Amino acid sequence: MNLLLHIGTHKTATTSLQHFFALNRALLRSYGFYYPENDDSAYAFNFLASRVAFGKSAETAAFLASAREKAKDSGCQSVLISGESFYAMTGFFIDLQKRERSGEYWENETRLVQEVREACAGYEKISVTCTFRPQDELAGSLYNQFVKNVFGIDSSYSEFLAQSRDIYHYEKHIELWEKAFGKDFIQLKNFDSVKKDIIRDFCHSFLKDACFEYATIKDLEANTRLSRDVLEVKRLYNSIHPDPALAFVSARSFRAINDHF
Repeated sequence: MNLLLHIGTHKTATTSLQHFFALNRALLRSYGFYYPENDDSAYAFNFLASRVAFGKSAETAAFLASAREKAKDSGCQSVLISGESFYAMTGFFIDLQKRERSGEYWENETRLVQEVREACAGYEKISVTCTFRPQDELAGSLYNQFVKNVFGIDSSYSEFLAQSRDIYHYEKHIELWEKAFGKDFIQLKNFDSVKKDIIRDFCHSFLKDACFEYATIKDLEANTRLSRDVLEVKRLYNSIHPDPALAFVSARSFRAINDHF
């Protein structure tokens, strides 16, 4: 049984890809690719990365083992897992959430990536793919996302950059994955080269062309960003720390205002 692990990065149309995989599960299975279902998300597997980050890698290992058996029962040759939070787990789950970590960033991240590798035990071939965009674009897009969230941040952009600076060191992150999984089993993509047709390109590169050609739902766009003005108003709104019910209602309102303009 093969495992294809799509680890991100964030803000490279990962949500659109994941919706495509989830909405076309039956079609993927017919071509030998098993995209599991889970109770934590309708489409993504970021919870598997969070389990590792928070010391529960055994749960990730158990899920991957179960997915392997279900794939066999379905007659599939490969399991597909997509979760952008596998990339820079220390940055996203610990530093940006202002949690304490026991050691230095790269020491911690090395340990977490190795635990992901150990959780994949039992698969004959493990391939990892990751897509990158220019760091300044990623930083701006991440900041937009973190402010836009229901319980968004109210820090300035410069403060956000200081918190997230290690995330943008692509080379060092990929070196950790190459060390854990083997350089020959890591494939990288340039987002600027594929963003106009990223779903078709993913199917062509890692699945089969037919997975895209015969898909019934494939024109997907998710996680649209807020405009600069609306983003600043949302940031100021976050600073009053509204109660949860109001925060949920207002998040939709901000998206509606953004769409209007």
